[in-house]
Amino acid sequence: MQIKLGHYIAASIIIVVAFYILTGSNIEKSQDESLADISDISALTNVQVVKSKASNISKIIQATGETQAGRVGKITSQTSGEVISILKKNGDFVKKGELVVKIDPSDLKVQLSSAKALADQRLLEYEANQSLQKQGLQNKTLLAQSKTAYEQAKTSVYSLELRIKHLDITAPFSGTINNMSLELGSFVTTGMSIADLFDFDPYQVILQVSENDIRHIHVDMPIEVQLLTGEKVMGKVTFINASANPSTRTFKVEVTINKNSVATPRSGITAKVSIALEKQMAHKLSPALLNLDQNGMLTIYTINENNLVETNQVNIVKSEVDGTWVSGLPTNINLIVVGQGFVEPGEEVMPSYRPDSLSNEE
Repeated sequence: MQIKLGHYIAASIIIVVAFYILTGSNIEKSQDESLADISDISALTNVQVVKSKASNISKIIQATGETQAGRVGKITSQTSGEVISILKKNGDFVKKGELVVKIDPSDLKVQLSSAKALADQRLLEYEANQSLQKQGLQNKTLLAQSKTAYEQAKTSVYSLELRIKHLDITAPFSGTINNMSLELGSFVTTGMSIADLFDFDPYQVILQVSENDIRHIHVDMPIEVQLLTGEKVMGKVTFINASANPSTRTFKVEVTINKNSVATPRSGITAKVSIALEKQMAHKLSPALLNLDQNGMLTIYTINENNLVETNQVNIVKSEVDGTWVSGLPTNINLIVVGQGFVEPGEEVMPSYRPDSLSNEE
């Protein structure tokens, strides 16, 4: 039997139609799902991420301050008179009690001689009245009057002796003389300042340490000090103030150094210290990546293995010209370096990784 060509064509059309009916709906469904997936991916925020590995570094505490004499005082006049001798000048070292300036005694010695004679006379009168009173020939009133006169005469002698003693102006403690401007013939008065006196033994550096770092400082801690003069000296912490400066939130720390370790001890020289503490793991990053949370804590943004954003609290270990070292993170992190301002914790993002531009080597 002979089959006509038209029958073949009709059969082929039927087969194609049946295949389309059976598969067409699945194709459309697959296409819809693919488009949905593409839509979901395009909705994710693009961020740039750097893989960072922590390094073992030392925290460095940096503080500034200035040198200071262990004791500062003034040489003052205890009496009035004309300067007749100046034995020391600015920059001279004097020992405690050493003579610095002499004042004209004028007629004080003559007055003292007269006062002593009067005191002797009053003593004889008092003793005579005592003897008469014992014999019943003198009343108690006259005896008391003679005693008072004798005591007044003794007071006059003591006062004149003290004035004569104060004619010699001496150093109240050992130190270096500064700011003396007296000349021969100058007139000084009681309580007048003659010069400043600086005692550089001990020689101190007064530092201001931040409230974040003060917990690492303790008494007797050895510290190397760099002076602006270029000298490096060793010292140790001898005092830590218990309260912070309310304006700067820093604590006063006194470091005592050996005055013989510098060529010329001076007060007011700028000093800097860098204290290396125990080593700890830290990541190096740009300070621009640091954020403040609602509690005022420093944070950074990272992503986990599921590309979800995480916020991490960190502490600054030390700062350098090309980056800041922070602690409080795992050894390996995926750090968001671009786009962190457009994401929230827990949000899924689309990361693109790039080589780290910061070297995590100390």
